[in-house]
Amino acid sequence: MGKLVTLATYPYNRAQIAKMRLENEGIECVITNVNPIKGSFPAGAKLRVREEDIERAIPIITVINEEFAKARKQSELSKSKEELVFFAAFSFSRAQLIKGFLEAEGIECFMSNSNPISGALPGEVKISLRQEDLSEALQILSRIETEEESGRPGKYVINDIAVAVDFTEYGINAARYALELACEIGVGIRLFHCYYTPLIETTTLSDAYFESYVNIDKVQREIKETSEKKMETFVADILDYKKKRKIEDVKISYDCINGDPADQILGYVQENNLSLLIIGSSSHDRTTNRLFGSVTSYVAENATFPVMIIPPEATFDNGSDIKNVMYASRFDESDFVSVAKLMAVIQPLNASLHAIHLSNKDELIIDQARMDSFVAYFKKLYPHYNISYHLVEVTDAESDIDKYVQDAAIAVSSYTFHKQNIIGRFFNPDMQNKLLFHSKIPLLIFHG
Repeated sequence: MGKLVTLATYPYNRAQIAKMRLENEGIECVITNVNPIKGSFPAGAKLRVREEDIERAIPIITVINEEFAKARKQSELSKSKEELVFFAAFSFSRAQLIKGFLEAEGIECFMSNSNPISGALPGEVKISLRQEDLSEALQILSRIETEEESGRPGKYVINDIAVAVDFTEYGINAARYALELACEIGVGIRLFHCYYTPLIETTTLSDAYFESYVNIDKVQREIKETSEKKMETFVADILDYKKKRKIEDVKISYDCINGDPADQILGYVQENNLSLLIIGSSSHDRTTNRLFGSVTSYVAENATFPVMIIPPEATFDNGSDIKNVMYASRFDESDFVSVAKLMAVIQPLNASLHAIHLSNKDELIIDQARMDSFVAYFKKLYPHYNISYHLVEVTDAESDIDKYVQDAAIAVSSYTFHKQNIIGRFFNPDMQNKLLFHSKIPLLIFHG
């Protein structure tokens, strides 16, 4: 086989499962450090592959390790002292969907009669949960089934839109975009600006300290007053734009708040229970791979609510430009929650939804099976809505994404952001994240 390197160490039975998965992907491997009678030695069975296959094997073994960890956690929880009760039984794909919806509502649940590697065993998959959650879970299941039959988008309703304002040309562009979008959806907008005033601690009591304190207080007051005046001018400009565009039914309110912009933006949206944040951004610099500005990047990664980032090139001409919206699927539970939120935004626009998945050539078969399940679910949930589904085989991620956006006349791209640890980012890069770097159109980010 050539020079062998150790890829991972497992108990003997798990090493056999991992070996089967790797060989199904065309990667030849062997198991060493085993006793042919008793299985692996205490140190574990070593799974070894050829040195030239290590780069291909790492992403696969990363997924396998995640599946093993999830199965172990589920097993440990199932053995806990907390009493679990049977809730319902479904096909494997349906059980995954229901589990995702329940956990999105804060109800922890567990699947049994399934194999974490290959899917369901023969028969239906059982979902169990805690006794105290049973009543609420039944209500959620009833609501889901009712919504599926009626084709409604779910319980998600967009209320007022928050707009972060920084008085730059990007901020003006974002606010105008938000105003046009709010008009189409039928909600108001909340403009807010975060200004920062310096705080200096001084312990020496003297005339010099007193003078310094007075000067600092004066500086802080001037910063506050300047920010409020700029905000008033900014709002006047938006009102003038609103009048020119003959937009009548959008209520506009505004605030100026003191503090670090990144943290204050997150807090403001959450405290006011707003559904969507719109924020402007300068163009992405592909030469440095810098993702937007530092504040925009921080907010996009740490928000718990949808964030729409508006690049300088994006304009909204009374909704006429938004005819096609793209959602990049990962085929996990978070997709079903995110698409329900996305539909609440785009249905009033009568925009077509393009659900895509970026797939490598060696994953096309399994991705097609996942896509079929994805399609069946959303066609049942939205039977009268124009939704198309595409597997995009990626050979050159940058050009392929740009080409699809251009060919399909995509006006807004969207996806669900998942935080990854450093190891996960290095060994198993998320293809969907590449959308962040290749679009001159608004990007709508949900959070898994």
